Amino acid sequence: MPAGIGYSSYKPPDDEFIIEDEFDVTIQKAAAITDPFEQSFFLLVHIPYLQAFADVNKRTSRISSNIPLLKADLAPMSFITMDDRAYIDGLIGIYEMNNVSLLREVYIDAYLASANNYKTLRAEVDTPEKAAIAYRDFVKEAVRTSVLDYKAFDPDAVMAMAEARNVPEEDREEVVAYVGAQFKGLHEGNVIRYRLKPEDLVGIARE
Repeated sequence: MPAGIGYSSYKPPDDEFIIEDEFDVTIQKAAAITDPFEQSFFLLVHIPYLQAFADVNKRTSRISSNIPLLKADLAPMSFITMDDRAYIDGLIGIYEMNNVSLLREVYIDAYLASANNYKTLRAEVDTPEKAAIAYRDFVKEAVRTSVLDYKAFDPDAVMAMAEARNVPEEDREEVVAYVGAQFKGLHEGNVIRYRLKPEDLVGIARE
């Protein structure tokens, strides 16, 4: 269906067959790019430029742009670190002038900030603990519950959760301690691991 773009005179293709053909070309070109950052940025630019979908073109491009990074074992882009106004201005520069320079600078700045936030997460992956591997589902549930329900890390409550979830008694102390460490290490760059939003961290007690 035809899609209009606010704040821009750019008119994307409105013929479904042309859109389908151009989308195939876009995917083929993306697949031919070997550098993960270039491939990521290409998808971030071209999906919203084509407007292949009736809605969520920008969101689709942001999700897709992380695929090359994850496949290359690089920290993904957390778009929380990207300034929304600068991002939109970068897209307008593409729509109006076919110029990617502004969005490129926004992408670089946001990625550097995002990668810095993921250092803690990557350190955990490089040095896994038993609790992180064997009880990862329980850990995620316990951290999420601690944030949303307890608004703090309550070791007694988490211990009761571990018992109720049949975590073996010999492992409970280690698992509870690991949940506490994950809770204290929460920040806007890793909350998505626990199906949380940055605003969920407001008002929680960290000590």
